[in-house]
Amino acid sequence: MTKKPEPRIKSRKIVDYNSMLFEVAGLLESARRTSVRATNAIMTERFGNGFSVDHLETIIVLAYLMPSMPVKSETLSRKFHASRFRGQFPLP
Repeated sequence: MTKKPEPRIKSRKIVDYNSMLFEVAGLLESARRTSVRATNAIMTERFGNGFSVDHLETIIVLAYLMPSMPVKSETLSRKFHASRFRGQFPLP
């Protein structure tokens, strides 16, 4: 029995694959940017653009009037260090 030669990859297929890969990467980047903009819009609508002078003054007055009230300042970045997740979400 004669062994059939393996088909060679044509350069057109490689070009088509690279083109498709480039388009998929572009779609992913576009989706990432769109999701960031949408998230920022929602967060800004919900929480505002940050702390205004009036808001900071209110916080200071409340802290002065209620000194015995415990302040609990725990953000996720304080609870979980990034090194804890290193390797679980590899970056390209």
